[in-house]
Amino acid sequence: MAEAEKALLAKAHEAQFKAAYQDYLRAQALELEKHPNLVQEFEDLRADQAASIRKMGINPEKIMTDDERIEAIADHFKTHKRFKVLTFWEWDLQMNPQRLTLRNKETTAHPQPRAA
Repeated sequence: MAEAEKALLAKAHEAQFKAAYQDYLRAQALELEKHPNLVQEFEDLRADQAASIRKMGINPEKIMTDDERIEAIADHFKTHKRFKVLTFWEWDLQMNPQRLTLRNKETTAHPQPRAA
C-alpha cells in the first residue's frame, strides 16, 4: 500500500472516530477533577496564557472556550508524568475496539482480539 493511500485511510479513520475520542477527552477532563493539585497546575498555566492573550488586546474568553479547554487538557497532559491523556493514535491503539491497523497488503478497521 502506498504511503499516500495510508495517509488518506488514517485521515478518514481519524475523522470517523473523532467524536468517540472527544468523549474520551471529556471523560479524562472529569477524571482530572479528582486531582486538585494537577487541576491547579493546569489552571495556573491557563491564567498565564489568558494574561498573554489580553496583552495582545484579545479577550481570552473568545478563544478559551469549553471545547478548547478540553483540547488544552489533552495537550498539557499528553506527556505528564502523573496524569496521562492519550493522543488520538494512542487512544485508537489502546482503547478503540475498531482501531486502524495498516499492513503492507491490507488495511483493517475492526475489533482486534484482546489478550485474556
